[in-house]
Amino acid sequence: MKNGSISPARRFTPQERASWVGRYRASGLTQRGFSERHGLSLSTLHQWLHRNASSSEAQTPAFEEVHLRPAPSAHSWAAEVNFSDGTTLRLSDDAKAPWIDCLLQSLGKSC
Repeated sequence: MKNGSISPARRFTPQERASWVGRYRASGLTQRGFSERHGLSLSTLHQWLHRNASSSEAQTPAFEEVHLRPAPSAHSWAAEVNFSDGTTLRLSDDAKAPWIDCLLQSLGKSC
């Protein structure tokens, strides 16, 4: 400004505003420090940051659907046997009783 005259406000395009916001965020400076260093009005930078945050929130969905694949061992099991040595035996709901009896006797462990 020369002789106390007021310079007309500069208009920035949306791309320029986004660029300034990105530069500010990457700078590590305070809003005041960044504004002073680059000759921007503190209130203008603050307004751009607020608009940017508002538009980002409006575009970001509150919930996102996540599709999970079942784990390979995610088989339905009906019983769990814990042995004294820390071994755990899980039995599926389709395991037959005679097979389970044979398995436990073969292991020769007490539950």
